[in-house]
Parts: sequence; C-alpha cells; structure tokens
Amino acid sequence: MKKRIKFVNFIITSFFLFATLYISPSKVHAAALDDVKDRMNRMEDSLTTGIEHNFIFTTATAVSGGAGSNEVRITFPDGDDGLWCRTAGALGVTAITSDPSHSGAFTGLPGTITAACTQGSGASSYDTITISAVDDLTISTTYGVNVDDSGVGALGTPTTATTGVATLYTNNGGGDIDNGSFALEIVDDDTVHITATVGPILTCSLDTTTVAFGTISPNPVAASATNSDLTISIETNATNGYAWTVYDVGNSTNPGLYDSVSSIIGSADDSYNNTADLSGSTEGYGMYMTDPGANATVDARYDGGATSDVGGFEVGADAAIAAIVGAAATSSAETSDVTFVVNINASTPYGDYADDVTFVCTGKF
Repeated sequence: MKKRIKFVNFIITSFFLFATLYISPSKVHAAALDDVKDRMNRMEDSLTTGIEHNFIFTTATAVSGGAGSNEVRITFPDGDDGLWCRTAGALGVTAITSDPSHSGAFTGLPGTITAACTQGSGASSYDTITISAVDDLTISTTYGVNVDDSGVGALGTPTTATTGVATLYTNNGGGDIDNGSFALEIVDDDTVHITATVGPILTCSLDTTTVAFGTISPNPVAASATNSDLTISIETNATNGYAWTVYDVGNSTNPGLYDSVSSIIGSADDSYNNTADLSGSTEGYGMYMTDPGANATVDARYDGGATSDVGGFEVGADAAIAAIVGAAATSSAETSDVTFVVNINASTPYGDYADDVTFVCTGKF
C-alpha cells in the first residue's frame, strides 16, 4: 500500500514539475503593446506616393537586445500587397516626441534608426515597414517615430476595401517581444475643397469740406488755416492699389478764384515753389501734399514734402483732372495731408473769392 502511495505521489510531483517547466516559457511570449496608433498624413484611397506614418506605442515589456540591435516592425493588412509599400526600399525615418494625435510629449524612438519597406506576396505575406538599429526600449515607455517615402521606397494607400487593421511588433534582434494592433481608415476622398470670394473694398474720406484763408495781405505767401487743413484717407483691397485725383470746378461767387479774367489761380501747367516762386508780386493759388501713406507716392507737381512744390489748377468746364497721390498695392487706412496756398500782390482785385476743388478716389481693381 505504501509503495502505491509513493508511486502516486511521484506521478503527481512529476506532473506539477512538468507543468511548471512547460508553462514557464509562456512568460516571455509576446505581450500586448499599449496605446498603439498610426497618424497618417493622408487617408485617401489608392495614393501611390507621399504617405507619412507617425507610429506611437507604449511598451509592455523592455526590449533589451543591445544598442542598435532591436527592431520595430509594422505589418499591414493581408490582401493589400504592394499597396502600402508601393516601391520596396529604404524610407525616411525620424524620431518624434509630439503629435496632435497624442496628448502630451513622449520619447523619440532611440538609436541611429533606419527604415525600409517590403511588399507582401500572397496569403499570410504582408507589406511591412521595418525600423532597424533601434536602441534598447524601457518598459511602460511611450515612443514615437515618423516614417515617410523620402528614400527610394514609396509609401501609398490601398482601396477602401481594406480591412484596415495593422500590427506593430517590437523585436530584440532574436525574436518578437510585444505586439499590438491598430486600425487604419481609408476613404474615397480625404480633401475638402474650399472656395471663397472677397468682395472689393474701397473706403475714402475727407476730414473737412471747408477751408478758409481769411483776409489775405500781399506777400508773404498765405497758407491755409493750418499746415494740414485737409486730410484725405483711403482703404482698399484693390490689387493694383489706388489713385487720388483732383480738379477745379470753380464757384459762382464773383470774382471767384476760378475767374479767367480776374483770377489768381494757376493753370494746369503751373508749379509754384512754396518758398521762392510764389512770393513777392507773383500771384498764385494751389495746393501741396505731405505725409503720404507708407505705400503712397505723391505726384511731383504736388509733392510739398520732397520739393515744396505747389501745384495749380485749371478751371471751368474744361478743367483737367490731375493725379495727386496713389499706390500700386492694397492699402490699409492710408492718409495724406493737403495744404492750400495763395499769394496776391497790391493790384489783386478787391473782393471775396471762392472756389470749389473736387477730390476723387479710385480703387485699381
């Protein structure tokens, strides 16, 4: 009886010893990677080049094959042979530490990494991206790597019929350590075509419509009320800029500045110098401009800032329209200051003078 009991104990002990020896190797079988994802730059079907993958994963087990001896391998769905890896060969590869698809920073895949893709052929053979020369990976660490087809290899996308499930493996150079599957979505078209029209904008203003010289005495030159009694402003999105023009329509007040007989107005061709020509007994009347906008150019005839020129006007129904300031590009709220100037002599007829000068702004659309 005792012999039978010993024999049974021997059988039971042997069974547990055998079970322990048999089960123990399972502890090194591949574990599931955590939070595996692939943010592709495109998800449109049947693209033949230009695809990038940002692979991000968290290790479940340390990978300790030694510096430069480890691998990360990605296999794409069976049946998509030659579609994810359009041209086999070396790929561009870069360690990344952030990505919009992942909250927070992570660790760039370490090593002097290289990458290449190979094409599957038939059942149970897969298009594969292999990242080599990877340094050791620590447990429970999130790593990131970007792969693109800047090498001789070309990456693409399959049709929308793909199963859309790929698998990422870590490998220590002797065997796979962990793996994890992730989903990939392929659609007919991933691009939204957006159109818009910007309407023309033209906003012009004059900050006053009244300028008074008051009572004028012969010599020296009388400037108008202030040194910038009129400010003209413009804002436009016209591609070719804008132009301000001016012309003199005269006034019904006799013997107004416009009167061709008793006039002190200059002709369209006259240009008076504010400090020299328009002095002494020289009668004259006109305007000059200063402080143009940054994009603006003042016509030389009225450029008081550069040459102190005072430009005159023509009058009446045949008044010539003169350019005074403009720009060749869009302008945001540009202003220019206008000063009116007059000079008389002792023989200038007595009386009240008046004139109407019209300013026009135009956008060059």
